[in-house]
Amino acid sequence: MEKQKKQKKTKQQVLIKVKEELIEDCKKLWKKYYDKSRINLLFFYWELGKRVNQEYGKPLLDSTDSSRKSTHHTKLEDSITSIVERLREEGIAITRWNLCQARRFAVEYDDINELIEESDISWSKIRKTMSEKFKERKKDIEKSPFNKFVLNKFRKWNSFVNDFYKAMQEIDFTTASTEDKTDCINVLKDTAKKMLKRAEQIEDGKL
Repeated sequence: MEKQKKQKKTKQQVLIKVKEELIEDCKKLWKKYYDKSRINLLFFYWELGKRVNQEYGKPLLDSTDSSRKSTHHTKLEDSITSIVERLREEGIAITRWNLCQARRFAVEYDDINELIEESDISWSKIRKTMSEKFKERKKDIEKSPFNKFVLNKFRKWNSFVNDFYKAMQEIDFTTASTEDKTDCINVLKDTAKKMLKRAEQIEDGKL
């Protein structure tokens, strides 16, 4: 009994993490698009994915099992589950799987207007296409030991950056001294400068 109470409390704490502003935006999208027509359903999931990605960052389209072990990914899974449960409380029935696919959809297709010009396009076909692309990407990564090593390193770094960014949002800098603020700003600027330089070197083929 005590264990059940503890689990319930943990679940409640997870739900608190979801911003009400996000839930309200999702409800607006539902009212705007969800009449079960084929095209509106696509617009609904596309915009839903964009809005959730805006809050939690874009998903890695070729993520493998290694990325699922990260702290950030675990927190993200909790958040996605919480969004689904909160929306269900509002009478909006969206599965966790569809929400995850909506996030990928928003990244995979930049321009939905070009997509809907296809006469037989549907949400089920979009999901099938994305699933096939994911499998192909995974095969390509597994074929190259170098790519697998490098991408895993980058995923770990990406998880760290996301965790750090989240922690920064929870800090109240209004209570910090001018000296502490300056130190934080300098560290952030220096890190960003180094990462930008490295990105430019990779882009120019110097690395």
